Amino acid sequence: MDNGQDHEETRLPTIELENLAERRILVVDDDRDDRELTSLVLSRALRIECQPVGCALEFTRALMRGGVAAVVTEWELSWGDGGELAQVVKSADPDCPVVVFTAHGSEEIAARALEARLEGYLIKGSAGFLALPRAVERLLNRTQTARRTDPPASAATKTERAAPSSEPDFKRQAEDLRRSNADLEQFAYVISHDLQEPLHIVSRYATLLAERHADKLGDEGARFAGHLLAGAERMRGMINDVLEYSRAGREKASIEPIDFAEVVKEAMANLAPAIDESKAQIEIGALPRVAIDRGQMTLVLQNLLGNAIKFRRDGRAPKISVSAKEEDGGWRFTVADDGIGVPSEHTNTIFKMFRRLHTAEEFPGNGIGLAICRKLVERHGGRIWVGSSSDKHGARFHFTVPNTVGEQP
Repeated sequence: MDNGQDHEETRLPTIELENLAERRILVVDDDRDDRELTSLVLSRALRIECQPVGCALEFTRALMRGGVAAVVTEWELSWGDGGELAQVVKSADPDCPVVVFTAHGSEEIAARALEARLEGYLIKGSAGFLALPRAVERLLNRTQTARRTDPPASAATKTERAAPSSEPDFKRQAEDLRRSNADLEQFAYVISHDLQEPLHIVSRYATLLAERHADKLGDEGARFAGHLLAGAERMRGMINDVLEYSRAGREKASIEPIDFAEVVKEAMANLAPAIDESKAQIEIGALPRVAIDRGQMTLVLQNLLGNAIKFRRDGRAPKISVSAKEEDGGWRFTVADDGIGVPSEHTNTIFKMFRRLHTAEEFPGNGIGLAICRKLVERHGGRIWVGSSSDKHGARFHFTVPNTVGEQP
């Protein structure tokens, strides 16, 4: 697997590729901004047509049209994942390279990418966007060489041939990813903690300015001071959220068998004021006993139930249900509500840090809760997603917990 790590250049490379005038790269991503930016970066660097793809229908049509040189895809899509997409691509053209370019890097996803025999796996970010063109270039050159020298191969033959060299690459990449995630969490914790003091100074002196020199500031100056204080408060909230997100990754999970109904009741106790104020009706179904970290899973339920209460319809007491269904290898839990729902085009976006669908004036918060949920669920070896929803039916959040949860780092 190509990890695309040699990004020593400080600018995007300009790459010359032969015999690709009639072929193009499909860039598959639910997030419109991400797929447009990825397409722009690749098309400028590789001088090859890049086609942004945002839904299953567009993808099917693009693949049927033919002439696909490579596919660059986000792993988690509202209509599938990178592994399922790769199977479809390989069935049409076993030689076509598929590269995962994801904002949700984790060892679990890297392992699933290996199982799917994908040729590349990179994490979005400034370094990822620099590394992506060179990684795709290497794969395209390798594919061109193979097409010239090798007879046509079946998908099965291609997989067998690729398997021996993929395993060492994956192990090295998984270790690099684990180390990188740990470094980023430590960096976020230290930086967020250190930012508190200078922010406190800004807020304090802005308050003193407004209180002691109001007569000299005038109406416009007072308004500016108010904006400064409001901005400082928003930044303080975001810093606290980053600290909370970082702590969620730093604390070691303490896994033990827990009655999940007790976790839900504890989360509800923490939300008692909001439940009383909104007159929320919460129905708890039959829930199993599972091996989890009680504190971490309580935080997951608290965030999901809190969102169900927050994003309720005007003038209506929210109705929320918590249920569970046994599946192969574990349990799937569902938190459903009758609120405003989540548009289908944002079902992946909402799990990213600081991604909001509404303004702070409409609904308070910084958009960190679901990112924390995702992190904690993945630390338990599960996954979280929101099902198809609409204004009529509200939102249905699902997450899985395997029957056996090992010691987490």
